[in-house]
Amino acid sequence: MEVHNLDYKDFRNINISFNSHTFYSVVGASNCGKTTFFKLLSSLIPTNNVICCNNVFLNDHSCHDYIVNIGVVERLNSHSFIYKKVINEMQYPLKNLGYNESKIQDIIRKSLSFFGVSYFLDKSICELKTAEKQLLLIIVSLLHSPKVLLLDSVLDYFSKKERNNIIVLLKKLCSRGLTVISFTKELDALSDKIILMDKYSIIGEYDASKIYEDDKLFYSHNLEIPFIIDLSIKLKMYGLLDKEYSNMKEMVDDLWP
Repeated sequence: MEVHNLDYKDFRNINISFNSHTFYSVVGASNCGKTTFFKLLSSLIPTNNVICCNNVFLNDHSCHDYIVNIGVVERLNSHSFIYKKVINEMQYPLKNLGYNESKIQDIIRKSLSFFGVSYFLDKSICELKTAEKQLLLIIVSLLHSPKVLLLDSVLDYFSKKERNNIIVLLKKLCSRGLTVISFTKELDALSDKIILMDKYSIIGEYDASKIYEDDKLFYSHNLEIPFIIDLSIKLKMYGLLDKEYSNMKEMVDDLWP
C-alpha cells in the first residue's frame, strides 16, 4: 500500500509506503489524526488517485477493486454485526464473493482454527464476550485473504496477553505476504515497524527494536514509553541490564535466575 501526496484537511503532502510481510503500528497521542488516516486508507473517506493498494489506485471508479484488497476492522459498536449467529456472519462476505458452500465451510473452519476459537462456530454473537466479538471482527475481515489489514484502535481493547497472542498470529499471516497496519495508542515491541504521528503529520518510521533509544522523541510528541521498557532502559544505563525488555517476567528471570 502506498500514499502519494495526500492532502486532506489538516493532512499536507503525506507520502508513505507500507511493505508486505510487515506489521506496522501507527502510534500517536489523541487527536493526532490516526482515525482520519485510517478512514482515508480504508476508503471510508473518498480520495482520488493518491492511495494505491495492489496496483489499484483508489478513486470513484475503482473503489470496489480497491476494497477487495483490504480488510477493515473498526472498534466494536452496536452496528458491527449483521446477523445473530457467528456462522451466518462469517458466511455473508464469502457468499457475496461467489464462493460455493464447500469452500465457504472450509475457509470458515480453517480461519477459526488458526485463531484457536473453533468453538465460535456454534455460538450466537450475543453469547461471546466483548474481546471475543472484537476478535471475530478481525477473523471476518481476513476471510477473503486481503493484501492489507487495517485496524482502528482494535488491539487496544484486548488484555496484554490477548493482544500479544493476536499479534503473533497476525505476524504469521504477514510472513505469507499480508501487511497489517494497526492504529493504536499503545507502543508495542512486537511490531516490525512503528510509525509516529503528531498533528496530522507523520513524524517518522522506526524499527520497533530501536525506537526506545530516544526518550526525547516520546516526550516531544506527548507519548509515554511503556513502564517496563522505561525501567529496563534506566537499569541498562546503570549497568544492571545489558538489553531492553518489554516483558516484566523475562526481565525478572534474567536479573534473578
